[in-house]
Amino acid sequence: MRSGTNNRRILIILLVFWCTVATAQDSVPAISYTVRGYVKDLVTINLYQPGVNIPVDNLIHNRFNFKAYYKKSFKGVLEVRNRLFVGNTVKANPQLAAFVDDEWPNQLDMSATWDHHPDWVAQCRIDRLYLNWEKGKIEVTAGRQRINWGMALAWNPNDIFNAYSFFDFDYEERPGSDAIRAQYYLGQVSRIEVAARPGTKGRGSTAAGLWRTNRWGYDFQALAGISEHHVVWGGAWAGNIKTSGFKGEFSFFYPFTAADGKFTSVVTIMGDLTLKNGLYLAGGALYQSTGTAKFNNQNLLAYQVSARSLSPFRLTTMVQAMVTFHPLVSGGLSLMYAPTGHVFFFNPTVSWSMRPNLDLSLVGQTVYYNPGDQFHKGAKYLFVRVKYSF
Repeated sequence: MRSGTNNRRILIILLVFWCTVATAQDSVPAISYTVRGYVKDLVTINLYQPGVNIPVDNLIHNRFNFKAYYKKSFKGVLEVRNRLFVGNTVKANPQLAAFVDDEWPNQLDMSATWDHHPDWVAQCRIDRLYLNWEKGKIEVTAGRQRINWGMALAWNPNDIFNAYSFFDFDYEERPGSDAIRAQYYLGQVSRIEVAARPGTKGRGSTAAGLWRTNRWGYDFQALAGISEHHVVWGGAWAGNIKTSGFKGEFSFFYPFTAADGKFTSVVTIMGDLTLKNGLYLAGGALYQSTGTAKFNNQNLLAYQVSARSLSPFRLTTMVQAMVTFHPLVSGGLSLMYAPTGHVFFFNPTVSWSMRPNLDLSLVGQTVYYNPGDQFHKGAKYLFVRVKYSF
């Protein structure tokens, strides 16, 4: 779709939303609303081949979160991302504008490229736009929303509507889905829900039901439905073994026909522990029956995940440590190793809260792989991020 049409579509959506809020506010004093957001500047330094001209990219990211409330029953949410991409990646990739505009797997096109230049790309996307209604034990949400069915830490095979990549640390809100969702609360810790998202761009629809409860100090859930030409069923648990957290998820995907792929099982188990000195430790593994033993450096960090394919590899392991050095300074280290692909991922982080609403973060991402003789460096990035929240 042409960017001009996209621009007009987004402007119309924003205008209708604000007119609705303004009209309701004038006629119904029971309405209230909040406006939040942030501005981030993310500098990416590619250290894969150090030299005189080190590739550098800059992403300026602004987000507005609008929420309107009517009495206790209705809530409307609109959240918009505005991003400006500048740097070597834009210059080297003329197709970047089309890539960041891609709405897959959503049905509605709510992205627009405001401006496209050989040196920069300015893009806008509505990634939340929904109405929520609550009455007693019933809650219904319709529109672009996040359906968070995952319970584990790094990988979530139960997130069949909007899976996310562990490597995409800069997208805290995570993707949303154009879907309708209904929840019925059986009690304080139990509920059943159903959700559905139509198919698009050759992808099938996703529709499933979930039951969640608490027994013996553990949260349990079970789900079943269809997910893009596959029958899916699975479950998850989260609880503690003494003072250590113990979580897990599993999903099994059965294709409708042989042309839709192979049967896939995805299982993850993780544990975590916080020591008396404040040191947080976590570890776990992901098994994926259709994973590969081959390594492709170009697609690991940019790997497009789904609940059926959370990693390129059959087995992936992870350990993580986080510590607070000072009330305003914290750091962490995540290590992943895929023995089936002989790939090692190294991810150190440091965060400094300079002001109550101003944060500075340093993030490193390095990939090493072993094709058979010794480990080689596959990718090396340093990210510097400043975030101002309002």
